[in-house]
Amino acid sequence: MSDYIPRPDDAFDHFINVDLGPAVNNAGNPLQLTPAQITAFNAKQTDWVVAWPTYLAAKPVFDTALMTKDATRAALEAAARIINNTVQANPAVDAAAKTGAGLPVHKTTNTPASIPTTAPVLYKVDSTHLLQLLWFSDAATPGSKAKPAGVTMLEIRESLVAAGGPAPVDAAAMPFLANETKMPHRNDLTAADLGKTAYYAARWVNSKGDPGPWSAITGTIVS
Repeated sequence: MSDYIPRPDDAFDHFINVDLGPAVNNAGNPLQLTPAQITAFNAKQTDWVVAWPTYLAAKPVFDTALMTKDATRAALEAAARIINNTVQANPAVDAAAKTGAGLPVHKTTNTPASIPTTAPVLYKVDSTHLLQLLWFSDAATPGSKAKPAGVTMLEIRESLVAAGGPAPVDAAAMPFLANETKMPHRNDLTAADLGKTAYYAARWVNSKGDPGPWSAITGTIVS
């Protein structure tokens, strides 16, 4: 529901001086107000009658000053950016000089990505007909979807073993399945895989391609 009091000041002025004000001060008192209420209203209206014209007289000057301020700031910002770009492109300007001028100090060397030291954990498999969704987390932060610092992907290996067959014991010897960047990993299987056990192992890989330690090998029957 909209407010009965107009939001724009000019409409508010009309409401006070043309509509409500005369009704409040009507000798017949159609609004059934007390003398104290009428006196309080008239005091506030008197203040408004002074403030509104004063504002109208000052507004053009203020608007001009505001436009001038915004324009000169934009021009000065552009000049400041030119200074910064010039400084950043000059290798002779050291970090202390930049800091003293309030300018950013950019890194000149890249920090090498560290080799992952923790292993992933397969903490859940959502298994439906010929489909398995694999959910991994880091052993150091179980339950979190976040990868370790510097890690870009998860290398997943898979071995499909017929019922009664031996489970794999060496993750590195298992066939490559996928490189995954987010969870879960979707593994679509075929009718020929029904009844087999899908064994999975995984390891984190950093941005340079350096792998971390293998996870435990975990098996899930294909249904």
